[in-house]
Amino acid sequence: MTNHVVLNNVDHQDLRVIRDRSPELGDNVMCAQLLPQEFRDAQNDYPIFFHKDPVTGKYLPYAMFGFEQDENLFLADNAWDAGYIPFLVERGPFSIGVQQKSNNERGLVISIDLDHPRVSHSEGEKLFLTHGGSTDYLKRISYILDAINKGIVETEAFVEDLLRYDLL
Repeated sequence: MTNHVVLNNVDHQDLRVIRDRSPELGDNVMCAQLLPQEFRDAQNDYPIFFHKDPVTGKYLPYAMFGFEQDENLFLADNAWDAGYIPFLVERGPFSIGVQQKSNNERGLVISIDLDHPRVSHSEGEKLFLTHGGSTDYLKRISYILDAINKGIVETEAFVEDLLRYDLL
């Protein structure tokens, strides 16, 4: 079950996120979607493949971590044994939310799944500084979520170009 809420520095001042890597924390995945901007970093560590979704018929790029469901060959001693972790893995319990503003505009916000196994009140990286500012870790998460948001559009255009030129 998930419990997504909009992250804020008042209600979530004491929240922390565990950054260890293990199957118990949800890292036992055999692959993760990649964004085109990640290809250069990811290809040093992982095979990259394109999967055609049987429902939509669209192709999406993935990094492969294992050969079977729930297998990740890059997990070792509570760490990820590779030089790069894809954004869709690194984001952990965070996601992009859309919030309606008072002037009929919509703004992007950071949401967090309070029921995710990485979320803690006692261990892990703090999200907010004592007086409410964002920690470097939360700034990194914000960067990753922004890249994911933009990368979804870039991925569609990239795959369309690959198909147009018979490269896929």
